[in-house]
Amino acid sequence: MHKCNCVYSAGAAPTHLPGKQVRLRTAVRAGALYTRPARHHRSVLERKLNKVLTNQGKMQKDIGEMQKDIGKMQKDISQLKQDMAVNKALVAVNLTPVASLVLGVLYIVYTNFKVLGGG
Repeated sequence: MHKCNCVYSAGAAPTHLPGKQVRLRTAVRAGALYTRPARHHRSVLERKLNKVLTNQGKMQKDIGEMQKDIGKMQKDISQLKQDMAVNKALVAVNLTPVASLVLGVLYIVYTNFKVLGGG
């Protein structure tokens, strides 16, 4: 591809020159041909490939964000498991005095029943 856009030729046929030729006004210069730079039109395949690559980049970004979210969820789940274990331990500790009180009351009732001659 040549670098200059203006080609001056003495009677050269436009078909021999690269690009699309347009005759300039005769006032500019007699016989001057202006060569338009050839436009590069992307093919349908190139456009589709570019779209696929763009979508792939977006999907990889989304996957990265999802992996971060999964990591956060796993941390939350492990924290919930720890909290549940602590809650179960606290419930067991809190129930122990109640259970011992109930057992104590039952023991007192049973001993009074035995002392009074029952059973």
